[in-house]
Amino acid sequence: MNSIFTEENLLAFTTAARFGSFSKAAEELGLTTSAISYTIKRMETGLDVVLFTRSTRSIELTESGRYFFRKATDLLNDFHAIKRSIDTISQGIEARVRICINQLLYTPKHTARLLQVLKKQFPTCQITVTTEVYNGVWDAIINNQANIAIGAPDTLLDGGGIDYTEIGAIRWAFAIAPDHPLAFVPEPIAESQLRLYPNIMVEDTA
Repeated sequence: MNSIFTEENLLAFTTAARFGSFSKAAEELGLTTSAISYTIKRMETGLDVVLFTRSTRSIELTESGRYFFRKATDLLNDFHAIKRSIDTISQGIEARVRICINQLLYTPKHTARLLQVLKKQFPTCQITVTTEVYNGVWDAIINNQANIAIGAPDTLLDGGGIDYTEIGAIRWAFAIAPDHPLAFVPEPIAESQLRLYPNIMVEDTA
């Protein structure tokens, strides 16, 4: 029973179904018509169903055949996906990559563009994206929750064995309402004066 579901058998069946002909399927696959016919007959015997109704000029899928065609197509797609994944892994490309982005830099538009580029270059790689705030990005890397971090602040004091490249700087802006008391204080405003009023800031997820 298991030998029915080989890639070669499934390919012979789906090709015959697509062309509606054993001879055309044989020509497409570089086989003899008798080889295709024998393969289909063996599959029908193993499954104990009739997959095709046959006439002198053509073949047509039965109801069971149409159902099996959908499943066989899915199985072939899985075969091909597995092969591509194995080839990718053998080339040193990760099967899965987790990316953590600093929430301060995250935008749906640019993240979608990044994923589009990565999926085009590495189609078999499973890519997931999460967001953290400020030092929470470093935590994701250190705790093995991410393989790549975008927008991690500063650098680790000891390097941590992590390779990094500077991509830019964030300038923090202190914002207050026009009628706030501090709006009338000459700049630069001393920290002692800032501490007199409540501050709202982005929470660090570290």
